[in-house]
Amino acid sequence: MSFRQKFQDAFMIKKILVVHTEKCIPIFEIDLRSEIEIDPSIICDELETGTLTQMQETLGTTEVFRIQYYSFTVLTSILGPYSVYLFAEAETSPIVEAGVKELAKWFNIIMGYDGIEWSGSEEIQEYFKDSIIKKVMELFSIWMLYPLEINREAMKRIFGRNELQRKIMSYFKEKKQITSVKLLDELIKIADEEEILANIYDLVEQDFLRTGTTDEYTQTFFELKN
Repeated sequence: MSFRQKFQDAFMIKKILVVHTEKCIPIFEIDLRSEIEIDPSIICDELETGTLTQMQETLGTTEVFRIQYYSFTVLTSILGPYSVYLFAEAETSPIVEAGVKELAKWFNIIMGYDGIEWSGSEEIQEYFKDSIIKKVMELFSIWMLYPLEINREAMKRIFGRNELQRKIMSYFKEKKQITSVKLLDELIKIADEEEILANIYDLVEQDFLRTGTTDEYTQTFFELKN
């Protein structure tokens, strides 16, 4: 899977919603520049009564399904107590399908047996908040949509990196944050898109660049009543 495809997939994703399946209680929502209005109280009925088309993945499983919801394609995986719904405005790659399934499995593992009897406790919800955000950002490369920040403690190691990575890091000397889109615009004359994105990914993985994942305007957690 190319880095360009991951980048394109991130832009196609408009909303990710996780609910406790049996109780139809929303646990997590992230909205990405969309205008999708969903009433959490009817999310289970609205989506689960739709026509499900099984999606065969590379391993031949049928744990991810497609639902057409108005003009959006919704990928959903229902495993154990939790259901994951990912809204996309266009077709996405198989890596997104795999991510939906992995996120559903992850919820069942990280929340464990507490989730089976979970009744909407805000305390439990808040406890897992940071872990959920980190997992979602990593699985779907959503961090690519947000400004990146330099890890200044790692700057002393940058001289051992390649020329393109040093060039990327140089843009942070005058600005605190820069988006991946801006970096692409600046560097496209000296390298192709795939190479630039591959090096951005590597700098993030090596902790030279840090992702901005706490944008209060795009991350919403429902305030649930017990």
